[in-house]
Amino acid sequence: MVVRNPATREKLQQTIGPKNPATRAITAAPVLIALCGRLKRSGFYKDAVTTKFGDWCMFDLGIASQTLCLAAHNTGLGTVIVGLFDHDRAGRILNLPENVELVALIPMGYPAKIGRAPDRREVTEFVRNESF
Repeated sequence: MVVRNPATREKLQQTIGPKNPATRAITAAPVLIALCGRLKRSGFYKDAVTTKFGDWCMFDLGIASQTLCLAAHNTGLGTVIVGLFDHDRAGRILNLPENVELVALIPMGYPAKIGRAPDRREVTEFVRNESF
């Protein structure tokens, strides 16, 4: 869901802690995406869970948010995935249906500054070969 209304953005901004560095971006960014998912859809068949891990909503939304952020970066846009906020209150602000959860807010726009990527761990630190 794209959130355009400035008043709604201000209300969403109030659901974020004041020390969160992304707080200002909620109202300042030209685009604000509310990443939402329907529960009990992914990983279910005929209303029954089909995998050991149950609802795949978060898994699917993780893939979607990563793809969105990478595509934005590829065109010169900046994003930040905001997940530390009062989800229930923000969902009410957005008037979400009962079976839909707000998972993250993603402000998007041209970055004020270009940061450098964090140092990466060596592959041998987290890849196992044949056994854990």
